Amino acid sequence: MEARMSPVLLTGTCPPSRRRAPLLAAVTAWVALCAASGGVAAAPISVTNVFDILDSVSVNDIGLVTGNVLFLGSNAVSPTGANGTTGTAQTTNTLTNQIVNWNLGFRGDTAFPNQVSTGLGPVGLGANGFPFGGVPDDPGLRGPWTLTFRNGTDTMVVTTPSLVGVTALTFASSVTISGSGANPTFNWTNPPGADRVFINIVDKDRPRATGGFDNVLNTGLPPGATSFTVPTQLAGGLTLDPTHHYAIEISATKLRDPSQPLLHANESAISRAIFNFTILSASSPPNVYLPSVDPAGGYHFNISVVRGQTVFIDPAVAIGYKYAIGAGDPRFTSVLLPAVGDGLYTLSFQQGQSLIQQLIAANTPFIFPQGGVEAFVVTGIEASAGLDPSDVTAFATGLTFADDGQFTGTMDPIVTPEPGTLLLLGSTMVGFGLTRWGRERRRRQQSKTKSERGSLKEGGSSPSGDGRALAVPSIQRLEHYSGVAVNPRAIHPSEDLLSVKQNRILNTTVLMDTPTRS
Repeated sequence: MEARMSPVLLTGTCPPSRRRAPLLAAVTAWVALCAASGGVAAAPISVTNVFDILDSVSVNDIGLVTGNVLFLGSNAVSPTGANGTTGTAQTTNTLTNQIVNWNLGFRGDTAFPNQVSTGLGPVGLGANGFPFGGVPDDPGLRGPWTLTFRNGTDTMVVTTPSLVGVTALTFASSVTISGSGANPTFNWTNPPGADRVFINIVDKDRPRATGGFDNVLNTGLPPGATSFTVPTQLAGGLTLDPTHHYAIEISATKLRDPSQPLLHANESAISRAIFNFTILSASSPPNVYLPSVDPAGGYHFNISVVRGQTVFIDPAVAIGYKYAIGAGDPRFTSVLLPAVGDGLYTLSFQQGQSLIQQLIAANTPFIFPQGGVEAFVVTGIEASAGLDPSDVTAFATGLTFADDGQFTGTMDPIVTPEPGTLLLLGSTMVGFGLTRWGRERRRRQQSKTKSERGSLKEGGSSPSGDGRALAVPSIQRLEHYSGVAVNPRAIHPSEDLLSVKQNRILNTTVLMDTPTRS
């Protein structure tokens, strides 16, 4: 999807015998041109940088398919797709001997306006009956493809290189953003086996006429680069807009010939690690770790962590969040939340078979019980704070972990009120096998006595025998029941601070454990 260099323009008459094209794809295209033109006539269609790449795409919300696809086409076609040039691709599946046809499309990104390719979008069906979009990876389709470009009665035929024997690259990780203003700096860790890296920036507030979002920057980096500062001027004279939402693609590449330039024609494999960002405010913490955002709005992290060391993650702002570690990740040992709205939050987590709820203040670390937790929920972010729910750099959250390792967990935003903090936590915990807590709760609920149910009525609504939600009567009442522990004074010794938050808890519906006197 990039046009970083244009080495040779394939047009005009055949070259002298001493002239050599730098890459096999260019040679193939030139020979096809000469054969079609009889060696003397100028060709009306010109092509450069023909490619076939095993492209791996991370979780994203910019319309690209996730996983491994075959990405093929030409990075510079003239006349461009905007001027009527279309393309198709054909190969024979070596496993089935069936002929496979595919459409090549024009997207018209600001950063590479001359590309005609399969793209990396989901597969669909064109008017000609051929599919379009990223070609699903198939061992039988790894051989060369024949690409045909047409403009009116003019035709150009070229052949791509092969992908036989190529293996996929893993993704760049531990991606951070730092620096406020229009020139933020990104740092990351490269995956093993990568020869080079290039950067794309997608503006999610600039829709393309052909669909999707506009790519406003494409640039290749020197060998070994693990840092990039966004220049003031992007493609087409654009600059980063503080009101826009962006995604950065940190694309590691495997070159066919490391001594040759960083071009699509010279790339056999790419891994695109895609992370959302906006321009940071001056008050943001340094080196904020960015999430990959899935189409459903979930946040995914891939961060190397060190025991006891705080890392800041920066998702979109909502009225709450559900945090969970990934399989095999070290547990959370503390959380530090920023000041948003009144700066007061309700923190919920599981300890044994009990739901713990704590009132915590912004900029004050909360230490989880010994050993840490696998998941927790933060609620109480006021909608009246007016923060952009799709701004991934407006709620920097500090986390520490129980051990060194990799944090591959998720963070799901709560954008509308949901029925019960315990219900939220239960959906977060389900992957850790804690649904047995719910079964035990129901068993005890069924054994409740009538007098116990009557005692609950003193302070508020009574639960039904089937375990429905209970409107919490008071903080003091909560402290007398097993299964829910609320001790705001552990975090907020100020009585005034507690009273500010009481109404938030009193008006919240939660699922409760069987009430039993302590």
